[in-house]
Amino acid sequence: MSRRKRIILSGIVAAVVCAAVVGFLRWWRDYPVHHFAVVREGVLYRSGQPDEGQLALLLSRYHIRTVVNLRGQAPDKDWYRREVAFCQGHGIELVPVAMDEK
Repeated sequence: MSRRKRIILSGIVAAVVCAAVVGFLRWWRDYPVHHFAVVREGVLYRSGQPDEGQLALLLSRYHIRTVVNLRGQAPDKDWYRREVAFCQGHGIELVPVAMDEK
């Protein structure tokens, strides 16, 4: 392969890699919460287990009014106490629902 073809091919590969990185970073910026997705805009969203910072981001972007916690109540766990405190401090209703662990 000639030097000119290698340079052109390297440029194409670099452009594709840059485009992929930019696409990933845009996706990461818009969806910083694990498994976050819009189910119905303005009505229902789903995600993994967001921490207080992620909840604050979701609150500011989507005006969340209710959090349904499928891990159930766990007053002895630090994550649960932080989640309760965040929700209470921001006027968010917290609904703990324990999933059956069969």
